[in-house]
Amino acid sequence: MNIFTYVCIDVDELGNDVLYPNLGQHANADERRLIYWRCATTFCLSSMRFNKQADHIIVTNDKKKIVIDGYDIKNKLSKLGVKIIEHPFDVYDPKNYSKKFRNAFYKFEVINVLSKFDSPSILLDADCIWSKRDNELFETIMTGKYLLLQDTYQSSSNKEKKYHNLNARDMAELFKTIPINNFDSEYAIRYGGELIGGSPAHFKIIAEKTQLVFEYCKRQYDLGNEMQFNNGFSIFSGNEFISSYIYNSLPNIKIYDTYGKFSKRLYPNNQTSNFNEKDIEIAVWHLPAEKDTGLKELFKEITNDSSQFWKMEDRLEIFLGGYFGMPKLK
Repeated sequence: MNIFTYVCIDVDELGNDVLYPNLGQHANADERRLIYWRCATTFCLSSMRFNKQADHIIVTNDKKKIVIDGYDIKNKLSKLGVKIIEHPFDVYDPKNYSKKFRNAFYKFEVINVLSKFDSPSILLDADCIWSKRDNELFETIMTGKYLLLQDTYQSSSNKEKKYHNLNARDMAELFKTIPINNFDSEYAIRYGGELIGGSPAHFKIIAEKTQLVFEYCKRQYDLGNEMQFNNGFSIFSGNEFISSYIYNSLPNIKIYDTYGKFSKRLYPNNQTSNFNEKDIEIAVWHLPAEKDTGLKELFKEITNDSSQFWKMEDRLEIFLGGYFGMPKLK
């Protein structure tokens, strides 16, 4: 079993910074670089604590040395057994087609890397952490029967509910115009990009379809058809729209929704927190709003060899939850 994450250093074709509004004041590439490597390190160390038998791999286009809090991060991870694969951001760089969160498109490059491995893999965003081992998660992947994804917005059960003024019906209307796969459903599930797990055969199919769809969307854009949803979003407004089209129209592949069972995107400290008490028992926490807060503090803790994180034998989810304002179980 391979557990992957990635770090993409993203500037546009002129060398200018790309917008990442969710990182606030951390607008330039150097600051983003520190944030994402901290997250990737915390992700790998948390996973290695619980998933000792898995191979841990970071795919990155960052060739430079990275030092954080006195640690040579790449060297430290390599010594711990994390494999770092350098891979360019060239085939799926959206260039002028997208000016926000372009590093998300690097995930398509990573999927192409995964498609060349001989064993099942799970790919997770770097701002995820593991809170425990979940044998059922790995057993489900190892059967080879399912592609594991997360229906982040639960659009399969809330088809008319709009997120960012876009619902499952709106997505389907645009997806029907893409002729690569056969998509004719009234609704489309918007799969979050934080988790994808499957067999080598799954990733090979996805990699092949991704290239076809990506090139088609670029050609349409060049012809003056930006391919917009009815809320004004372009299909290039983040990688989740292109990947969701692919996942919604894959032939003869069963999708297993990991939401709330194996994984969840959590905003425990937001005014509109989506955290509930049972979430602390989920194995994979995706924490997109904690990149430079809770995950930064956990990095300091988890890179300390004498930390309680490495000594505790049970209830580690309670220890980890404290870094993100998750209330303790009663």
